[in-house]
Amino acid sequence: MEKDNDYLRDQILKMNEDTSLKTLQEYSNEMEDIRGFKNDIYQTMLYLTEEMGELAKEVRKSEKLYLDPTKNNEVDLEGEVADVFMYLLSLCRIKNINLLDAFKNKELVNCNRTWN
Repeated sequence: MEKDNDYLRDQILKMNEDTSLKTLQEYSNEMEDIRGFKNDIYQTMLYLTEEMGELAKEVRKSEKLYLDPTKNNEVDLEGEVADVFMYLLSLCRIKNINLLDAFKNKELVNCNRTWN
């Protein structure tokens, strides 16, 4: 089977609320290979930062803190969260980070902190 966007679509349709972070990272890696994305760490960080800005704008729109009468003011929080997540997965790929392990390790550190 040729791996293309149809293949990726099939993989996405198999996912559900029980899909693991490992599976998502594997999908992201495969998707980048299939689509020929060859970003380095610097490009990826720039894209991630850009997407964070777009997410911030969507949050502002969702709270009616940003309305532009010359533009479509529909809110796409889910789309922007997904874009941020995809670039985070890309960064994990480049730096060979297992996102679940990173999350668990950081939370174990946080469990030893005092929170006010």
